[in-house]
Amino acid sequence: MTSPASKNLQRLITLRWIAILGQSAVIMAVMFWIGVTLPFVAVVGIELALLMINLATMWRIKKSWPVMESELFCQLLLDVLALTSLLYFTGGSTNPFVSVYLLSLSIAATLFARTYIWALTGATVFAYTLLMFFYIPLPGAETALPSTLLFSPQADSELHSASYHSFGLHVWGMWFNFVVSAGLIAFFVQRIALSLRERERELAHVREQRPKASRGWSAFPPWGARSRFTRSTIRSISRKMTRADGFAKTLQPAPRRSSPHFAW
Repeated sequence: MTSPASKNLQRLITLRWIAILGQSAVIMAVMFWIGVTLPFVAVVGIELALLMINLATMWRIKKSWPVMESELFCQLLLDVLALTSLLYFTGGSTNPFVSVYLLSLSIAATLFARTYIWALTGATVFAYTLLMFFYIPLPGAETALPSTLLFSPQADSELHSASYHSFGLHVWGMWFNFVVSAGLIAFFVQRIALSLRERERELAHVREQRPKASRGWSAFPPWGARSRFTRSTIRSISRKMTRADGFAKTLQPAPRRSSPHFAW
């Protein structure tokens, strides 16, 4: 019988395949449709490493080794590390796909205990914070700012720093929004998942107790069978009593006939 931890690991494998296909599709679209040049070797290398990790996990799940909660935690940490590496080469915190960190947090909040959830929350917040300062900008990102739409070079020079300042505030606002969202997911979703697991344990306990109660009543026939048994017994006893009564009558001595006499 497959354990719940093994089923969760199988679900992680499926989600990782979806992530690999989705990330590859986005990379191809950005490079060949939008025309943005990416560090192809680094990005493809990360995707291949993630592919090898998933193949190794598929091989591992076929073994009889028990799947522990710490192993699931390490699997999600690998996903966070792979996403951080991709974001480093594709714009860091300015990449709109930085919010994908919340997917790993949501999965962890439904699977793990409180310690692992907050550990993964801290890891994602730390990775996001590093990407605020250390990343490789996307080629041509500077020319995509609104200042390029201005006609006057002087105005462009004056508003160039202002547009960057507002964009920087936007990026920091995204970071703050992520920290708040991560904390809410780690707190509330974990509590909801915990209450659901407790309810499942209570239902399992009730299901275990029900066969014991039914075995206690199994010595007694059902009410319908019991009534049929009682009626048939009464009829049998009445027939026997009737026969016994008839037999007793046959054993009684016949009454004497008075001898004829004559009145003188």
